[in-house]
Amino acid sequence: MVVLRPGMVPHPYLRRPPVVGPPGRVHHRQGDEDAEPNTANDQSAIPKDDDDTFYPSLDQVQEVREILRHIRKGKEELVPDEVVDMILDEAEYWPSISATLHPAPIDISQDRDKECLRTAPLCIDISDSDDGKKKVQVLPHRGLHPARKIVFKFSSRDQGWGGEYGDSGTYNRSYTWFDAYIMPSAREGVAEHQSRRHVEIPKDEDGKDVPSIIVPNPEIQPPEQPPEQGQQEQGGLKRWEDEHQPSYLYPFLPPPTKLQCNRTATKTLEHYNIAWHYRDSIAPDSNEAADIQAHQGRGRATLNGQAVRDMCVGDEVVIWLRARFPGWRNHLERMTVRVFWAA
Repeated sequence: MVVLRPGMVPHPYLRRPPVVGPPGRVHHRQGDEDAEPNTANDQSAIPKDDDDTFYPSLDQVQEVREILRHIRKGKEELVPDEVVDMILDEAEYWPSISATLHPAPIDISQDRDKECLRTAPLCIDISDSDDGKKKVQVLPHRGLHPARKIVFKFSSRDQGWGGEYGDSGTYNRSYTWFDAYIMPSAREGVAEHQSRRHVEIPKDEDGKDVPSIIVPNPEIQPPEQPPEQGQQEQGGLKRWEDEHQPSYLYPFLPPPTKLQCNRTATKTLEHYNIAWHYRDSIAPDSNEAADIQAHQGRGRATLNGQAVRDMCVGDEVVIWLRARFPGWRNHLERMTVRVFWAA
């Protein structure tokens, strides 16, 4: 252990960095409309990503790693690589990427489903090259599953009226909600760098899809082949595209894997700050999970950290908002998702 004696000053790069804004962050914005380990929502903070929180860049994390690795006593290195990893993880000193809802706000009504936000592929940098093709580079990371935390910050509400008697202001029988999925990226040039390309959805005894957070990407694994052009049904019947969307992306009611429900019949915006952490360990069938689902509106199957621990290089986080039944509306004012990984 390295102990700082009275009067000793730590290396300048090991001091707490100044609180700064955008320069310390890596941003990814979704330009197309369609496109801390705890279980409580922080209702006091407006979920904007332009606050004063310091987010270290990949270069800063790598620099601190090198400093720790070269702490010596004479010629002897005092901090092995494994201990460096532990220090960085305990401090949660990780690089991150973020995606911000744009354009905003978004409002959908009964029986609608809409993808509203998608992050960049985990540990993948995509840029334009001189020849017009996409240049894809794998960023430094640790292990096959480098994800450490996903933070969702957003403000939302429902239509502000209706629902069953006594449900107003609670999460009971709320039919506007958000789902978060983790899926392999289908972006150009990413496939050869991904840790996985195919995902199997678990089935129940009747052969129906079981709600899951890690799901296939329909652009990579389409559910089945569409009919030839000109064979789509006409005369007001549903199009093939509507009838053959993968069921795992279109749950009828809020599943246990939901990210968050809106408060029922509440006109004021609710501000959510939700963290999925790789060390979370609340079992979906536990009393604690049931209590969180009932009183905080989160899905009981999102509290065990498994989705974060299973996230692979090249995976994206995808957010859908939903509304069910006549009169129900889901209003999303703003949203930012930030994904942290170990480097």
